Amino acid sequence: MKNLIFGLIAILFIGIPSQAQNKETLTEKAIVQSISLVSKTNTDKVAYQFKSLAEFDEGLEIILKEGALVNTETQRNADKCEVSLEVSVTMSVGLASVTVTASATVGCAEVAATVTRLRRMLIASITG
Repeated sequence: MKNLIFGLIAILFIGIPSQAQNKETLTEKAIVQSISLVSKTNTDKVAYQFKSLAEFDEGLEIILKEGALVNTETQRNADKCEVSLEVSVTMSVGLASVTVTASATVGCAEVAATVTRLRRMLIASITG
């Protein structure tokens, strides 16, 4: 009887860790469907759409180098320059999808740092 109980316990302990190692995490199954970046000033609204995280990173680098999120007229009034930024990420796992959006209103000088921070926050909140 003791051998039977100890045998069952041994099988349980051997079986549990091996199943835990075979489970895929949510982040391994998650697929980025789209990422959008919207910049709004008093006079302009600029929107960008991306299909992947790599495309977003490449596009964001170009957009920030060109200063395309803030037009030159708005930049001339630097003391009154305010930009509303919105970054949305849509990810899916199987049939379920989730969209997470973050936004901030900042001065023109803080646009690049804020967009980068919003991106990092959204990806971290979705992937855990």
